[in-house]
Amino acid sequence: MKAANTSPMITVVVAMDGGQSSTMCIVTTPEGDVLGTGVAGPANHINEPGGPERCRQAVITALQAALADADLDPHRVHLLAAGFGMSGGGARMQEIIRDCIAAEHVVVIPDSVASWQGATGGDPGAIVISGTGSVAYGRNQQGDERWAGGWGYLMGDEGSGYWIGIRALSAATRSHDGVGAATTLEERIPNAFALPDLRAVHTALYGDKLGRVQIAGLGRVVDEAATVGDTVARAILECAAEHLANLAQAVFNCLRLQVGRHRVSCIGGVFRSSILLNRFCSLLAHSLGTDVVQRPRFPAIVGAWQVAARAAGLPATSPECDRITATLSPKGDLKA
Repeated sequence: MKAANTSPMITVVVAMDGGQSSTMCIVTTPEGDVLGTGVAGPANHINEPGGPERCRQAVITALQAALADADLDPHRVHLLAAGFGMSGGGARMQEIIRDCIAAEHVVVIPDSVASWQGATGGDPGAIVISGTGSVAYGRNQQGDERWAGGWGYLMGDEGSGYWIGIRALSAATRSHDGVGAATTLEERIPNAFALPDLRAVHTALYGDKLGRVQIAGLGRVVDEAATVGDTVARAILECAAEHLANLAQAVFNCLRLQVGRHRVSCIGGVFRSSILLNRFCSLLAHSLGTDVVQRPRFPAIVGAWQVAARAAGLPATSPECDRITATLSPKGDLKA
């Protein structure tokens, strides 16, 4: 007869950051010591066919991976609190998450709010996120909040990685056909997909072999081209920066955030482009009359952890957040 498991229960806090490309999970002690991390696929667009199942699978898989990384038996874990910053959320996503996560305290917020919480530490200010999609969010001293953008790839997402990728594909085909300015994107894009030419890219795209995430990844290709002098690629990045600056300014103005006191933080892989970032900062400095851009204090997943910890009455101040960030950074587990 197998002996009963008498190991003690371990109390943990869970946080997840679910975006359009992946879902990341961390499992920590109540004090903020990271025990394990896990990654799964995207959990957004739950209104699409198969969306609810994809969300459920991503949440469960990411949590299981994090518990396995922590070498914790799921049956010997007490989930005190769980915080979720999720893209494309809403009531349906909250229902799905609460159904598959058995924690004492479950908090589900939009990924933009989790990013703002981490970036500002909960202080008044604004953020602009540009990854696969794009959105701006802010909150003022009175607790008023405002979103701009975030309409998705069919209705908006201007300045996002996907937006940049679509314009890069268009520029490449116009260059190929001789109806637009010549650009090295014509050769760089097929190379990025390990395909022989644009015709092969066309076949892969319309054959559903390349999706939104892969198209958004072309932002890196555009940046590489722009960096070595491709004027078409540079124009795409500068136009993206203008769209993102407009989002930031709209949130800043609507909330009447104070110039010189409140800041805008940039989040997401698109801002890794120094060309785009410099243009973004220059535009905001000109429109708002001062340098308002600052680095985020903490990543989005730490923002999700903060709201979970506070729901459980735990400290969620800078020391705890610094501990999480310092643990994750060397592992390369922080999403941009």
